[in-house]
Formats: sequence, structure tokens, C-alpha cells
Amino acid sequence: MKKLAVVVSGLLVLTGCSSVEPENVSYPVQTEKNVQNSEQPEPTPEVTETESESESIDAPIVEEEAEEQEGVQKDVHISEPEEESGPQDEIEYVLSGETVDDGICKLRENSGPRNEQPRQLASSFPALTHANSLDLTGKLTVQVVFMDWANLQGTEADFEYHIQQLSKFEDFYYMVSEGKLNIEIEYQKEWIEVGTDYLTSYVGPGEGGGNWRNTPALQEKLDTWLTSVDPKVDFSNNKVVVFAVPRAKDVFAEGIHEFPHAPGARIEADGTTIYAWFAGGTRFMTPGQDPLWVFYAHEFGHALGIPDLRDMTDAYKTGSVIRGEKWMVNPMGDMDIMDAQSGPTITINAWTRWVQGWLDDSQVTCALYQDLIGEQYYKLNQLNRVGATTKALIIKTSATTALIVESRRWDSRFDVPIQNSRDGVVVYRLDSTLGHEEGPLRLYSPRDITEYLYEENTWPDWRALDVFLFEGQSLTAQGITVEFVDKNTSGDIVKISRSE
Repeated sequence: MKKLAVVVSGLLVLTGCSSVEPENVSYPVQTEKNVQNSEQPEPTPEVTETESESESIDAPIVEEEAEEQEGVQKDVHISEPEEESGPQDEIEYVLSGETVDDGICKLRENSGPRNEQPRQLASSFPALTHANSLDLTGKLTVQVVFMDWANLQGTEADFEYHIQQLSKFEDFYYMVSEGKLNIEIEYQKEWIEVGTDYLTSYVGPGEGGGNWRNTPALQEKLDTWLTSVDPKVDFSNNKVVVFAVPRAKDVFAEGIHEFPHAPGARIEADGTTIYAWFAGGTRFMTPGQDPLWVFYAHEFGHALGIPDLRDMTDAYKTGSVIRGEKWMVNPMGDMDIMDAQSGPTITINAWTRWVQGWLDDSQVTCALYQDLIGEQYYKLNQLNRVGATTKALIIKTSATTALIVESRRWDSRFDVPIQNSRDGVVVYRLDSTLGHEEGPLRLYSPRDITEYLYEENTWPDWRALDVFLFEGQSLTAQGITVEFVDKNTSGDIVKISRSE
């Protein structure tokens, strides 16, 4: 039976920022050599946690007013990142064009994880496709089910909180997909009671899915919920489901997630099978910690075929995550939500967007290392600006590697308030022989990447990698020198030259 459904459009939440650009400093430039050889910094009080390692939090929930919602028509893109104010003088540069066809820079993945598991998440081309794949473009409906228990009742404030977080998640994927993936949140404004005691549904740390060992227990809980939910919700046209629960008690410590590429517990209802479903936990619903929409954005990325960008190779050898080596375990640091969920910058890099088919070839400039003669100038537009002309410069340096340059700005719609500037250029390496959880993308820094920046507004790890090139700064990597010569609203100008 299907009740009247409500479809919500995107929500924009704007916050202030007092980022300060640091003074020019001179540190050793990070290259691939010192990535391997830099000395380990002293241990720090807190470290980045993986999805399965964060501790259960049983703090009281403070009832908070839901943020005011603004409807957004999806045929008109959401508001763009704020521009720098004040006059800016533009200098004329002779810009270089593409030296080769974009297809030459579409490095094909040849990683161990993907060769061993053809349905493994895609770090390089081609994008992951299989029988249960979610569409990467077009309309995608996410069915939200509000469920509670006799001894844990959902409230109006809980309901508004979940809608606000889901709307933010909706807006995020509209932005990173260049408006090509149009998520619509569908729900019934009704709490469905699925049992007498919420503790019978409790899911502890490390038990939230994505692992065959958890499947039997999760499937049992899921089937119990569906006994009450299925008569009231029509799942026949859905491929993605979100279960929303009250915040007053600890029902799920971290959150639950299952994915189409590695089916675990699944929803069998109304003649359909749903492999992608999620439920946020206390870790993401406690004020002052990671917001719930970030959990949805990261896990949904996996459902779309996007890999974890972390490098877990040593962690799997030793049986635990490396502590204190954030720049090795999180090689994209806080520059990408698919590496670290808890950083100040919440976006998805240009390379991954291109692999997913969200960036057109026309938005990527491709060049070959051997074709870099003298000094070449390129213009880059802000990564988060939907429809901008050029989102990345990709320089193919070998059959399996590339150097990638992007323009970034602090984005009030998605980034957290921070004290260090996030307005500049970032440079990172692609290695197409590395796959899911092997660190296929790795940031470079114009300074010492082992020295962290302090960010008090990030949780649970205050450390952020110091990787931005500010105007006038440069770095050298893979035999290429990248200099950020002109910061401008019409596009950042970078100068590229071979260092030989």
C-alpha cells in the first residue's frame, strides 16, 4: 500500500567563515621521494578513525531547531560558492591549449583490488557498472522511512532534523555531479513503530555492514523492521532507502550501510530487491561531531561505485590502522570526502568526477609530460562551481600516472567553519595501478606535508594537511613545477614547466 508521498527539493545552509591565508613560508617541497622517507611526527592526542573504528557515543541529544529550509528547483542549479569581493585587476596571459585528445588522459585502472574483483569500486576508468548498479545520471529517488519503537518515540524535531540533513546530502550530489544526478527525497510524514524495545535493534561499532560477517544479524533486524514498514511503504520503484531513527537514544553506534556492488543484507519487498540502504548512527547525530549528511554522502558514494581513497595496505598487514601518520593513511587528507569524512573540506575531487561521467571531457584539460616545452599557462575554474569551463588540468606523466591540478575555494554550503584558508590550488598524483583503499590519489604540498594545521572545528581529528598553493607559491613533483601565479574570480592561472 502506498500513502501520499512528499518530495523535497534541496536545502542551502550558509555559514560564515573567517579563514586566514598564512604568511609565505619556506618548507621542503613534498615529492614522491619524501612521501616515503619523511620522518614520522610525534604522536598526537587524536587521530582519524575509519568507518568501523569510531567509539560508541551515548551523549544526551539536545533538541535543536531545524534550520530554515529553502526549496530549490532542480532544473535551476543551487546557488554557487561565494566569490571574492572587491576589484581585481586581470593580467593577460597567453594560455596553452590541450596538447592531446582527452581520451589519452583517461588512464585505465589496473589495480589488484579491481583485477581480483571485477565489481570492485572504480579508482580510475572505466566507471563501475554491474547488474545492480545505480544510475550515475538522471533522477534517482531515495525513499526515507521514519521508524521508532514503543520506548523510543520520534519527535517533530527529529523529523525536521532528518529532512534538513537529507536535503543537504541531495544538494551535495547535485553539485559534485554537475547537476547530472538529480536525487529526490521521498517520504511519508509518519513515524512507523517497528517494535517495543529499541535495544533489540541496536547495532554496535564495527557491525554496521559492508562486511559479510555482519550480514546475518543485519538481515534479521531488517526483516523485523520490514514486517511493520512494508504494509505502509511502497518500495516497488526504489533502489535506495534511508531509515531515520529518533536521536534521544543510541540505536546505531555509527550507522548502517549496504551497497549494490557487494550485496549483504537486502530489502525484499513489493516485488523488488534493494541493495543500497543506509541508517545514520549516534556518531553522526551528536552536536559538535560529524553531521549526518556527511555519513550519507560518503556511504552513498560507495553505492555509486566510488572507492575509499585511504591507503589501508599497511593497516591490513598489521591488523590496525596506523596511528599518527595521517598524511600516509589519508593521502587526500581533508580534501575529499571519500578519504576523510571528518575534514574541514567536504567535496569530491575532479578526477573521480570525471571517472563517474559527471565532468565532460570539455571541462578537463589534458596534456602530456613530454609536450611541456618552456613555460605553459593554464586557467582553472573553481571545482565546486557547477558548469564552469575547466575543472582540472591533468598531465599524463607515464602510462599509469598523472599529475592533477585543481582550483579550490572554501564553500559555505558544505565546508565547516575553519581558521586556515582553503582558497588556492591543490596538486595531487594519480596512480592507476592502485585501487580501493590503496591510496590511488596522493596530495603534494609546497611545504612539509608531515606538519599539520590545527582545525578546532573538525571532529574527531583536529589535524589537516597543509597542501594549498597560495598565489606566488609553487611545488615540484613528477618532474613538473606547478606555480600558482594569479588568483582571480574569472579563473586561477597556473604556470607549468618541466623541472629538468
